[in-house]
Amino acid sequence: MRFEWYPTATATPPPILTGESAYERTTGRVLWTNAQIGIDEYSGRTSAIEGVVDNTVIVRSLDGSELAGLDLTDGHRIWQQPTPFSNTLRYDGIADASHLILTDGTTVHAIDAGDGSTACSMPLPPSGDPRLRSAVKALGGRMVTVTAHEFTGYAAA
Repeated sequence: MRFEWYPTATATPPPILTGESAYERTTGRVLWTNAQIGIDEYSGRTSAIEGVVDNTVIVRSLDGSELAGLDLTDGHRIWQQPTPFSNTLRYDGIADASHLILTDGTTVHAIDAGDGSTACSMPLPPSGDPRLRSAVKALGGRMVTVTAHEFTGYAAA
């Protein structure tokens, strides 16, 4: 499997995604509206967007138990899948050309933007500090795992 650790969107230029709508970047015209791109939380409305990969906006449900892929050009849902995490309250990640790479702090899963399936998974090294979670970041074209004491880079194959 080939990963290149850069966020990508193929719509040119990609729309601005905020609230419940996608806006044309130069005119501000509303392109589409879909309530799934926002989440109503106790602290107010926040973004449900986990990433934009190719022409897919990947969003999470309020409870974090599901991911959905929305078409970047018109906002319709193209897939919906349960998340691969046991801890659904908090996860984050990075994107490559065809996957959203998400972690819950213990495991990394590459989510295929085309259908939401899990393309591959790998455990993360323990953080070394119970107060901190291990994380993944993109740096210099590599996925980097970050713990309390070290970081490890993974090159695209």
